[in-house]
Amino acid sequence: MTVDDAERRVVESTSGSSRTNPSATQPSRDSASSGESRRSAAPPRPEGVYAQRTRIRKQEILDSALVAFSQKGFYKASLADVASAAGITAAGLLHHFKTKEALLVELLAQRDLIDRQIATTGRERPRGRALLQHFVDTMARNMTRPVTTQMYAVLSAEGVTEGHPARQWFMDCYDGLRLALSTALAEAGADGDIATDLDADATAAAIIAVMDGLQIQWLYDPESVDMATVTHQVITALVHPTVPLEPAAAATVAGLSR
Repeated sequence: MTVDDAERRVVESTSGSSRTNPSATQPSRDSASSGESRRSAAPPRPEGVYAQRTRIRKQEILDSALVAFSQKGFYKASLADVASAAGITAAGLLHHFKTKEALLVELLAQRDLIDRQIATTGRERPRGRALLQHFVDTMARNMTRPVTTQMYAVLSAEGVTEGHPARQWFMDCYDGLRLALSTALAEAGADGDIATDLDADATAAAIIAVMDGLQIQWLYDPESVDMATVTHQVITALVHPTVPLEPAAAATVAGLSR
């Protein structure tokens, strides 16, 4: 089992920065009158064959880990499982990731980077009402990437246990989500886009709880739960927007296989 094409395209688009070496420099010719040579920044050097193979292999390992952790959880999925799915030996995997914990940390960091880049698309993070819309679109997007959605559901449940390597990551994730959403609610209220008598912190926690619960229901029965539609309805009921939120963006739901 592999990550679907939609996820693969996003992964490849976020890894492009590792394909060049922007720090490379080369000498430049100065004017004849000065007689001095200077160093100036060279154009980015093409990625070498070895570096390219290493990057591709690491991504194959991460893709395999994503599937293994989503299916078995962190503790039951072994490095041998991941290595076998990636088509390499356990020793080969350890050449790239020294421990299973290091593999998990890298996987979570990559997922976080992808989600941040999707949210910003090269601009500042959405604020106020725009962030509420982003949450609706995110749920539609999660319906196109079931493996990632399942990994989050499995690991977030496992992560509550003491000593789990993903525990702090999920604590920070939920702290960040609550803060971002409560800030957006305050901004939207100040802009006159939603009701102004909300408890922003409580409303933010409620929206996140609904989203997490919807993902679990959807994973059990994808045909019975439309996460984006329900999220849209819940946010609308809680915040009473002066202008209705849009349904999930057409570009987001275009890849849905429902």
